[in-house]
Amino acid sequence: MKQAQIYFNKEEYSNALLIVNYQQHCSPTDEVKRFNVRDGGICLFLLKRYNESAETLSGYLAECLAAETAEDESEKDKGKGKASPQAHAAKKLAAAKDRAQVSAMIETAQTQVKRLAVEKMVNQAVRGNGEEDEHMTDKSKKKNDQVPFEGDSFRIADEVSRRSTDEDDASDDESFGESN
Repeated sequence: MKQAQIYFNKEEYSNALLIVNYQQHCSPTDEVKRFNVRDGGICLFLLKRYNESAETLSGYLAECLAAETAEDESEKDKGKGKASPQAHAAKKLAAAKDRAQVSAMIETAQTQVKRLAVEKMVNQAVRGNGEEDEHMTDKSKKKNDQVPFEGDSFRIADEVSRRSTDEDDASDDESFGESN
């Protein structure tokens, strides 16, 4: 875990992701594996690979909830748990805080995916030739093409498209007037 932290501190997230993925496969326990999955999702987020990040972090949350449910059932079956009630409550609180932070990151990643998709549409409308953004990876181009639009996304894209069409019509009218 120390190697990944070094890369995080240097903001070398692609290297941190490599280390985290390696550590995930070498994890001694399921809990350590889950934390490596979470750290991988965070690396993907920091690398602006939002679709992959949201997917990875959602998987992490599902695994955490399943593990917590299984742990609760195990403690009920055994009667009293190994840990004191205070330690158990502290562990539950820490897990809830972690889930809340990861959930917020997932929401932000999903918002970014939608924003990038709208930005792509705007750029295409302005350019009129369907060119892709240079900073997007091939994976994010493919994933962003599949993003379902909701609410304001449609309105923004529609406004941009209408403005672009109105500007084109106005310039056509001006050039038509000049040629007569």
